[in-house]
Amino acid sequence: MALALLQLEVVRGPSKLAGIGNALEILPTADTGREGVYPGQAIIVTTAARRLIEMSKASEKLEAIAVTGTIDPLAHRDFREITENLKELGKKWYPKVPLCLVASMLNLQNSDARHACATYERMLVRIDAGTQKVFSQLHGSKAKALKDCIEQLAAVEHPRLVVQACLSQGDIDNVTDAEQRAWLAILARVRPAQVQLAVPAKGTKGRKAPAKSKLDEIAAKVTEKTGAPIQWIGEL
Repeated sequence: MALALLQLEVVRGPSKLAGIGNALEILPTADTGREGVYPGQAIIVTTAARRLIEMSKASEKLEAIAVTGTIDPLAHRDFREITENLKELGKKWYPKVPLCLVASMLNLQNSDARHACATYERMLVRIDAGTQKVFSQLHGSKAKALKDCIEQLAAVEHPRLVVQACLSQGDIDNVTDAEQRAWLAILARVRPAQVQLAVPAKGTKGRKAPAKSKLDEIAAKVTEKTGAPIQWIGEL
């Protein structure tokens, strides 16, 4: 992939991210056109630095620097070094703006990656499923075991962990009584500092928002089970 195009894939925005606000997105595992091959650390950090400098000099407002991606950002072999560099860039150009990690699910087996997570002011993880069946529907049949993901996440004990969940009915139904019991047990185990709830965007194939009464019931159970504050963030 040409360098100019790769730079566009690595740094995006700023744009509005649900639950975060106006964020500059950094994608360490952006698509390079080759499976399992990710942009080099130098390209990621240099491109991010250039954009942050441009924005700062133009007095553009920013609410977060978000490390994210459709592929787990922690899959990048230089994730820790990238994180440390982005933290320093943020301190210099946007000292009041938090560095956030946003992911659907994290692979926290690598000790360096786990250590790097502590650098982030907020760690937002999408946990939509309580059972392996729904987890596989959401993440594909090749997804690792939900049990392993949760065990790793619980071990990190991030003090500013935010769990995001998109509640839906239809082809993927994660609001059944059985699914909710399992999901609430997961929340109790990972002990989030906040839970952000959403519904599918209108027109999402095979998924629709549950009735408001059902959503209110779930929100009340989350508060009862975890004690964590809830934020409704619209659509995901």
